[in-house]
This record gives sequence, C-alpha cells and structure tokens, in this order.
Amino acid sequence: MDRRDAAPAERIDLLGRLLRAQVRAGDVGGRWAARPCWRSPSPRSPTTSTRCSTGASVPSWPSGSGAWTCPNTNGPLAADVLALALARQGNLPEARAARQQAPPIRADYFFPVFATFRAMAMAALGEQEGARDLYEALLPHAGGPPAGAGSMSVALPPPAHALGELSRLLGDERTARAHFTRAAQIATRWGAQSWAATSRRAAS
Repeated sequence: MDRRDAAPAERIDLLGRLLRAQVRAGDVGGRWAARPCWRSPSPRSPTTSTRCSTGASVPSWPSGSGAWTCPNTNGPLAADVLALALARQGNLPEARAARQQAPPIRADYFFPVFATFRAMAMAALGEQEGARDLYEALLPHAGGPPAGAGSMSVALPPPAHALGELSRLLGDERTARAHFTRAAQIATRWGAQSWAATSRRAAS
C-alpha cells in the first residue's frame, strides 16, 4: 500500500491526540481565555489563573462575580471548552459558571464539533438539564466520522462517543454502551486508535 494512502488517517489520529491532550491540560480553555472575548470589568483589572496537574494555566474568576463574558459572536466553543477544562481540573463551580455563558449551537457545518464539546462538558459536570435535547440533535450524526475531521483543522472523537456519554448521563446504560461500541468501530476505521481504545473502555 502506498504510504500516502495512510496519511489522512494518521493526521486525524495525531490531531485527535493533540486536541485531547490540550483539553485535558486546560490549554484549549487557556488559549480561548487569552482572546479578547474574555474581559474583566476593567481593562486594568487583574486576572488570576490556576494550574492543572500538567502545568497548563486555566483562567480563574470569582464565582458569581460576573467578571467575564463570552459574546455570542464567538460561538459556543469558548464557553464549553473552558467549562470542560475547568471541570477536568476539578474546579466545578467555575466550570458551571462558564457553561451558563454558552449560547445555542448553530446547525451548521461545525455543529458536530461544538455539540461534542458541549456533550463532554455536560458529562464532566453531570449536567442533565438539556442533555436530552442535545442527544436528539446530535443523534443524526451517530454514524459520522470524528467530529470536525472534514475540516482538517480540528477533530474530536466520533459523535457516537459523545452520544454514549449523554446516554450514560441520562441513565440509559444499554444505549450508552451501544454508542461507545459504534464509536470504537468508527475510530478504528479512521485509524484513531487512542479514541477507539477510550470508547472500548467506556463500553466495557
């Protein structure tokens, strides 16, 4: 087989590993927080940050202080990714505050990416409100490739894995395992072995 034939799958796998590592470290949230959309009440107001176990910095605001906003013009990605990063480091109050800033997800080309981020954040927070609606909206993408793979700019595990997390969150363990099994099959087909292994563990 020509080595070039494996290139797309290898790129997806590498991109997936990088993004998953960034999310775990909070780096994605930190990058978005560095954008102008994250504003304190005054341009001179200091911002603080906490550090994940891996050393990545994630911004921190006093709970309920209203010290930051995320305008809808930047879409849902910023709030959900930040919420996920904060939840993964154990900062649940601020993660929930970030989730409250998330606007509706537009039904466009990037819907599977943003919906997958949201599902991951909701699962990390045990947030059941809205989970059923998100599940129904994402369900048509159950057999799709890794979320965002077609863009070649960002990729996440297959939507089937996110559907599994939402099903588990909603207490439907049988459906969750079916989704995880399907996600593992899709990830394997795309050569994303790390995602496939994660989905298989979730299904067991």
